[in-house]
Amino acid sequence: MHALSLIRRFRERGDKFLPEAEAKEVLEAAGIPTTRCHIVENAAQACSMAEAIGFPVVLKISSPRLLHKTEAGGVALNLQTPREL
Repeated sequence: MHALSLIRRFRERGDKFLPEAEAKEVLEAAGIPTTRCHIVENAAQACSMAEAIGFPVVLKISSPRLLHKTEAGGVALNLQTPREL
C-alpha cells in the first residue's frame, strides 16, 4: 500500500499518533528500511517469535496510552534467551 494512503487511513481513524508497528509500515511503504517488528500477546508467542527470527531481541510494550515506553520501564534490550523474555 502507498505510504500516503496508509497515513490517510490512520488519520481517518482519528488517532493522535501512529503506534510503532504502523509507523514502520508507513516508512516501509515509502521505501525507508526499518527494523523488523512483530506483535505478540503473551510470553509463549514472544518466545516462539524470538526463536523464529533469532536472538538477541528487543521487547517493547505496545499501548496506545503509553507513548514513552522507555521511561515507563516498557522496553527490554538485548534479550539473549527465552528465559530472559
